[in-house]
Amino acid sequence: AFAILGLVQHSSARSTDARTALSDFRGIPVELGKSYARIAALMPSIAEAIVDLGGADKLAAAPQYSRIPISYKTKIARLGPYNRLSTETVYAIHPDLVLASMDGNNAATVMQLEKMGLKILLLNTQSVEQILRSMRVIARVIGQEQNPRLKELAETFSVNSADKSSAK
Repeated sequence: AFAILGLVQHSSARSTDARTALSDFRGIPVELGKSYARIAALMPSIAEAIVDLGGADKLAAAPQYSRIPISYKTKIARLGPYNRLSTETVYAIHPDLVLASMDGNNAATVMQLEKMGLKILLLNTQSVEQILRSMRVIARVIGQEQNPRLKELAETFSVNSADKSSAK
């Protein structure tokens, strides 16, 4: 289903240039400098990454079991379990952007949210490289591309990948 969703969305995506060189996992460009004030995260890990990269003030909604700082718990709407999200609940939040996971969220739910007119970016976390790319997408949408935490993660992932390669 995500492949079909990707084909539909890719055909409407603008060509990439220097301003939009980073894209989600369907090829949808992530614009540099675009401000998203209300982001709905459809996976706990996505919500936690937004907080970790300094974007908690932009997080409008997160699934149940997301580890959110106590000071933000009353400001962030709870969406319920990530594997049983209600499209109506997500839509009612009126997010500027929805961040979903190709490997964790229900494809039909994501497609329905897109049909409802919500802007969706899909992330993928099945490999170290995909995790790092997803973190870069998140950093861009929250305006934290220069966040030192992102550089630290990139260095950590590089070291871990190099260690695994040399162990073979």
